[in-house]
Amino acid sequence: MNYYHFLLKKTLKSRGNLILLTILLSVIVGLYIINITSGDSYSFTNTVKDDYRVTLQQEKEYVEELNSHSYGEEDTTMYKEALQDIVEQKNWNEQILELADQGKWSDALDYSIKIVNRHLEVNEKSGGDLFPADYVTALKNEIILFEQLRALNQEPDTEAYELFGFNYVYRVMDSLFPMFFVLILSVFLTDIFLSTHKNGFEIEKLLPSSFIGTMTKRIVFSTLIATSVYVFALMFSFIIASIANGMGSLHYPIIIHSTSTPHTSPVWNVLAKTFILQVLSILTIVLLISLLSLFVKNRLIHLFTSVVITIGSSIAVKAIEAFNPYLHLNPFLYFSSADVVTQSIISETNNPNITFGTGVILLCLLAVILYTAIYMICRRGQSPTFSSASTCQD
Repeated sequence: MNYYHFLLKKTLKSRGNLILLTILLSVIVGLYIINITSGDSYSFTNTVKDDYRVTLQQEKEYVEELNSHSYGEEDTTMYKEALQDIVEQKNWNEQILELADQGKWSDALDYSIKIVNRHLEVNEKSGGDLFPADYVTALKNEIILFEQLRALNQEPDTEAYELFGFNYVYRVMDSLFPMFFVLILSVFLTDIFLSTHKNGFEIEKLLPSSFIGTMTKRIVFSTLIATSVYVFALMFSFIIASIANGMGSLHYPIIIHSTSTPHTSPVWNVLAKTFILQVLSILTIVLLISLLSLFVKNRLIHLFTSVVITIGSSIAVKAIEAFNPYLHLNPFLYFSSADVVTQSIISETNNPNITFGTGVILLCLLAVILYTAIYMICRRGQSPTFSSASTCQD
């Protein structure tokens, strides 16, 4: 336990680690501010207000058109039916806004579902060519979401600009982990694994315990401290969002972009699965950086190599469409955990093999392979280097 205490003390005393934590928390606050400011125009109530203004303007134009022109009986009937539809939707939007002000979200969403169904009916009557296929899918997903929220009497959050506590935790896990947190973590772990080198020598080899024992303790410590920092960041996200706009509901529905029938999953289930993949990703990063530290002693080269492998490989492979059928075999792809759990990455790549279960298996397998490699190298009692020029002067 003395060695763990030494590592913890050294980590807490590092000014660089404090700066990294400050940057991480600042970005979380900044993202929430962006959600409040930029997402406001896309919020449920503001969208309804925009629709209300549009229908109000359309009603005025249709009335003027009917009063200022003489049409045949068929055209007049068509205009009157269109006007009746516009007036009805205007009244529904007005009801939604009144009910929303009273917090009666179930009743408000009833009217929203009617409006969306009306749009789908119009599209079907026109032969299904009025709206693009993606927009029709979005409307159907909206109905599924509204029906779930109606049962919860829950205000709809703004997708991609979430404000409620649990929903904002999901946004942080989805937006910050795959790249930003992995980068922060790589810098943090590089310091832990390379700060014990002096003129190319591994100082901890001089400790009474075996080198593999010391390395294993460092891996365990790094995994625990990295996971703890991430959990703290998620708790911080939840607290600031809950204070600003309330916790929301653990049963808030998240759309699962299935290739068959679209459905929802409660946010707690999405958060749990995403967290499992991300903890395994953290373990993988720790082991990878630990293995690289046995070869590369220069911090910049070490950091660059780890970032290229973890972040770069996933981005590069996803950018090449020819690799889509084999993407599920890339364990670093599962760092985009939220996209995997919500299956949005399946719709993007058309690869149904990219699943939560596959991610768990591949990340665990990679962790075993990396630790086996570390164990075999450490048993030799030395850490090879690429070149003497790569040593780090501390």
